[in-house]
Amino acid sequence: MRMDAHDDLAARAEAIGRQGPQFGVGEKFWYSDLGSDTAAAVVEKVSGMTIDRFVAERILKPLGMDDSFYLTQASAGGDDPRLARLATLYVGTPGKWTRFSTPEGRVVYPYAWGSQSLYATTADYARFLALWMDGGLVGGDRLLSEEAIARILTPTSPMKSLGSDGPYPCGFFGMKPHYGQMSMLYAAGQNPARGDVRVFGHGGSDGTAAWAFPEQDLIVCYFTQSRGQPTPIRLETTIQDALVMPEGGGEAPAEMQALLGSYRADFPPLNSEPFQVVYRCGKLAVDIPGQLVFELAEPDATGRRQFVFTDALAVSFRKDDQGNVTTLILHRGERTFELPRAKPTPASE
Repeated sequence: MRMDAHDDLAARAEAIGRQGPQFGVGEKFWYSDLGSDTAAAVVEKVSGMTIDRFVAERILKPLGMDDSFYLTQASAGGDDPRLARLATLYVGTPGKWTRFSTPEGRVVYPYAWGSQSLYATTADYARFLALWMDGGLVGGDRLLSEEAIARILTPTSPMKSLGSDGPYPCGFFGMKPHYGQMSMLYAAGQNPARGDVRVFGHGGSDGTAAWAFPEQDLIVCYFTQSRGQPTPIRLETTIQDALVMPEGGGEAPAEMQALLGSYRADFPPLNSEPFQVVYRCGKLAVDIPGQLVFELAEPDATGRRQFVFTDALAVSFRKDDQGNVTTLILHRGERTFELPRAKPTPASE
């Protein structure tokens, strides 16, 4: 749907409604920008205000989010000093970055949307997450009801990857991502309740992510300028390992020590890439280059360790006659790939 296809948000929502849902209510979950735009149009209808004015008056101003604003044709034509601070965005891979948009050539929305067009800083977004952590209170004044906070922080659907039924990747060991009301929730178990949520926040398509850890009274905001990169999810494992659950780290148990190390892939597209078997967050894991750190389940009767993220992958290990681990075997369905153990690099003298 083109950005300029409709005159206002109500017309956009009406066009979305004519398309109809892609599947039945409660059947499954896909993240939807169009759903967010429709919700914003409902807010406009009920409040009698445009969504940018509503959010500014009811949320941004009370929270002191002074660096947050909507980039629309109306706001872009003024002399707002925040316009000059918009970041350049990039797409690509390390060493092959291409500018996706610049402050001067930034996409300007014809009117405020529910899914996009609002820009903020890390400090401002932390104020927003603090509202959730404080149960809807701002300096002792109630901005959101306890019921609203409960709805936001109650898991409703397991998260899926964008536009597919595959699981959404997660770097927090022992947790799975679920969706609440416009919130990403990380909880233990397949069907968690609100009390099982240990982390909440949201990520963005332009390389931004933010997490709140209520038990640790901790908020982490990680805003990059690179679209489609796995670094926010990799950072989840590092945050958990270093800040949230450091007691789960430390030295690997003796039975895992022999498995740790580097194994070389000799199959495309990962020729000569090292797979690192590591001990993270109290678990054995495989760090795959350019991807994620994948938590491994306990071994089954055959010695296979399933990827917790997906049941399509597993690893096992081969030993020589002396009991030394020589090979990592990657199982993908009925296919197997052997990764010989890399020899340690000699120490410099």
